[in-house]
Amino acid sequence: MLQAAASRLLGSRRQQKIGGYIRAGDDARDSRDWPSAEVHYRAALYLDPHHSAIWVQLGHAMKEQGKIRDAESAYRKALLLDHRNADTYLQLGHVLKMQERQAEAADAYLEALFYDPDCLPARHELTAFGHSTDIIRDALRHRFASSSKVQSPVSSGS
Repeated sequence: MLQAAASRLLGSRRQQKIGGYIRAGDDARDSRDWPSAEVHYRAALYLDPHHSAIWVQLGHAMKEQGKIRDAESAYRKALLLDHRNADTYLQLGHVLKMQERQAEAADAYLEALFYDPDCLPARHELTAFGHSTDIIRDALRHRFASSSKVQSPVSSGS
């Protein structure tokens, strides 16, 4: 019983520490202090690597510093934890596009639309790649029809 109470106390302190790092990272992000945001988000993830939203925030901080491959890695880790997050696919598409990996970026944008058909930024990016509304609609129909067979872009890349 004493051991269980001690374990709960340590868990509570750990959560407080993680929360502190996340708040500090968010404050740094809001100030556009990307290196500090990166440090704080990494500290939070060191203590709890299962925070998909913090992996996304780390990806943003890396992207803003020009660390595009690191940002891609962070977004992919977030997707491994929450593979149904349309915004994370959108962000992954952006960093893939920045690396001139258009086909992979288009796949990520399609995944964003698969999980959120109203994701207008993903639709805009696909249109900018030259995909018509009909092509996008057909690709999504195919994706819906074969959702159990299609490999997600999370596992591709570096």
